[in-house]
Amino acid sequence: MAPARDLNESDERVRRLEVRLDALRPELASLAQLVASFDDVVGALRERAASKADLEGAVASLKLGLRAVLEECRARVSGEVDALREELLSARHTAPPLPLPLPPPSAGTDELRAELAEVRRESAAKFNLLAQQRALDDRRIAALEAVVAAHEAQLGEQEGVWLGAMMDGSLAPRDARTSRGDVDDR
Repeated sequence: MAPARDLNESDERVRRLEVRLDALRPELASLAQLVASFDDVVGALRERAASKADLEGAVASLKLGLRAVLEECRARVSGEVDALREELLSARHTAPPLPLPLPPPSAGTDELRAELAEVRRESAAKFNLLAQQRALDDRRIAALEAVVAAHEAQLGEQEGVWLGAMMDGSLAPRDARTSRGDVDDR
């Protein structure tokens, strides 16, 4: 896309230069008319001149004025044409300009970005720590629940044994108390 854009910019510069050149054409035309009317001016002077000396003086003065106008117009037109020619050559043969570098970020922006990055790091560290603590708590709770379940199962089995022994008479109430840890007072 960049070469196409550069080509469009060059074409636009060429069009602007052509417009400037067209603006010079009326001035060149008026200069040509001035030169063409010189003979008419000389003829009018001849009719008005009282003597040959007056005619020669008027013609000499006219020539000087006309020469000054011609030199001024020629210099201005020539300089403008030369400048146009150089601009045309520059527009068509020079390398496209390099893109301007981006301005450096301001110090305030850098400080805000650094502070934001620090806050994000701290938040991530706290989140990770909380996640680790929760996982550890979950493992501890699961272990305690397993221990409680094992004790409940063991107590259930023991109570079943005691109740069965008491029902068939193999375990007297006093023996049951002793087996449960009661003190024998004999």
